Amino acid sequence: MTNILITLIFSTIAIAMCSYAKKKQSIVLFISGAALMLIQYFVEQTMWLLMLSIICCVVPYYVRD
Repeated sequence: MTNILITLIFSTIAIAMCSYAKKKQSIVLFISGAALMLIQYFVEQTMWLLMLSIICCVVPYYVRD
């Protein structure tokens, strides 16, 4: 149940990141959003999923176009 909730929250964030990246024409935001969507298909453990998702959300803050 926890894994589904984490996936739902971070999928919503990923869609918002990709939409905002298209508007701002930012490749870093788009790659982070796409990675955030794809991570959920490959990682099954809840702790790793949470850690990698948070990293994908924080990367655009430090790496800017």
